[in-house]
Amino acid sequence: MAVTTRRARVVAAGALWALLGWASGCGDDATEAGTGTTAATETTTSTSTTVAPASLEEVLAAWAEAGDVGPYLGPCPVEYDESFPLDGFCSVELEAEEGGTVQGLGPPFSEIVVYLQVVEGVDGWAVADEYAPAEPYDLSDAPGWVPSSTPAG
Repeated sequence: MAVTTRRARVVAAGALWALLGWASGCGDDATEAGTGTTAATETTTSTSTTVAPASLEEVLAAWAEAGDVGPYLGPCPVEYDESFPLDGFCSVELEAEEGGTVQGLGPPFSEIVVYLQVVEGVDGWAVADEYAPAEPYDLSDAPGWVPSSTPAG
């Protein structure tokens, strides 16, 4: 089955990692207890009434949570580390300039599945745009802000 939308590809990748985490006994307690829906409803309610996150880490975590792709784990490790969790998304800074950055996100020790253009404004950091290629590393239809070469997974 072909995934046809950008967000669907990211959600599918997150679902795969959630399934792998569950299969290996690494799920989160709320989901295992059957209360994941309640927690998601509470999060949605509180997110709609709060100010945009101020830090880059917070905005990446909020993006991952809003897209239901799993938890944001922080920056991806440079070298393999078996203690680093596998059930979520981590980020790699691909470009940085004053007032903005391009982040590549994906499962740890794997390919980038989505690119985020994140800008810093008066209220803190915010995602300005996102791009998920149809195939990993196929950047033929990428917007101009996506770097033409990215680190290998």
